[in-house]
This record gives sequence, C-alpha cells and structure tokens, in this order.
Amino acid sequence: MSIAFAAVKAAAGSDQTIDRLVRREASRVFRKRSVIPSMIDRIKLMLRLGEDDGARGDSDA
Repeated sequence: MSIAFAAVKAAAGSDQTIDRLVRREASRVFRKRSVIPSMIDRIKLMLRLGEDDGARGDSDA
C-alpha cells in the first residue's frame, strides 16, 4: 500500500506515467527490504524439504 501512495505523491510533480512510478518505487522498496533474496532463500528451503520427503519414500505414487 505504501508503494502506491508514494507513487501517487511522486506523480503530482512528474511527467512520468503512474505505472512507471509504481514500478520504480516497488523496485526501491524491494531492494531496501531484500525481498527477492528472502524469496529465493524460502524457495530453496521448500525445495530441500521436498527432497527430504522424496528420499524417505513417503510418496503417494
């Protein structure tokens, strides 16, 4: 929500489109909060957990 409000505020004094401003603000926030690296770590964890389940032979197949 804060991304949208920041983009609207920036749009008042800008000739850029609102979509561009939203994308740029989202990019800034995602970098600041390390969103992508955190998502990658969570995906790796999920994949490791999936491998562990498969190694035990607990498959429903």
